[in-house]
Amino acid sequence: MDMKRAALIFSVLASSLALAAPAQTPLSLRLKLQPDQALNYGVKTQIAQDMMGTDLSQTVDMTMSIKTAKAEKGTQALVQMTNVKLTLPENVPLPFTVEDLTKSIESVKTTIVYSDLGKALETKIEADDMAKMFSALSSGSANVGFLGLEYPEKALNIGDTWSAEINLTEALTAAGATPGPKKALPVAYTLTKVENGVATIKAVIKGTMETQGPGGMSANLDTDTESEYLVDIATGLPTTITTKGTNKIDFGGMTLDQKVSSTITKA
Repeated sequence: MDMKRAALIFSVLASSLALAAPAQTPLSLRLKLQPDQALNYGVKTQIAQDMMGTDLSQTVDMTMSIKTAKAEKGTQALVQMTNVKLTLPENVPLPFTVEDLTKSIESVKTTIVYSDLGKALETKIEADDMAKMFSALSSGSANVGFLGLEYPEKALNIGDTWSAEINLTEALTAAGATPGPKKALPVAYTLTKVENGVATIKAVIKGTMETQGPGGMSANLDTDTESEYLVDIATGLPTTITTKGTNKIDFGGMTLDQKVSSTITKA
């Protein structure tokens, strides 16, 4: 082999190694919220649900507005829902109008202080009685992390996993239920891809919870949900979140089956 050919081969090999190096470098993900930021996310959710043959399907289309401020520890985020559009079952009588529920949801103010791992350090909710359950569910999600995403301390390679928990105690209490011994559901995260400054993360929530409703009525929640997050590595902010899953709720001899699909997109 002559020297020129050998040099060419080694230069190509070196270039290949240089291209491969970024993918092999462990990735440290951090949420880099800045004070005085204004973030908007479009939220579209479809819930196909059936209770003993009765169709209770509904849709939600709204904007999640987030305004940040400096906090003593971490960064504070004020979260409000705007431009809420709901479609509810027409064949089921409800104790409120769609307009009243829409105004109630838009009135909810949730203030959360996040660490740079996306962990909620403090949560405060302002809501009226009608929106109490909605706001409690939002709080439960917030307890997992920023838009449901919490980062680990460790640097990550593709295929690495980590975990968190979603605590549903407040949401269940707001719904008039008493949580059983198990008050949280596990969230399993996996880093699946890193490309062009974007990290792809899979999040799976799967498990069963037992509760007691009003009057001691027992209820079981069985959930199996998977989300995919596309995250801007430079800021740690999710840009797109797609979720699909199923819920089965048994209570008082009745069963509610749900199929949920949701897309959250950063404006």
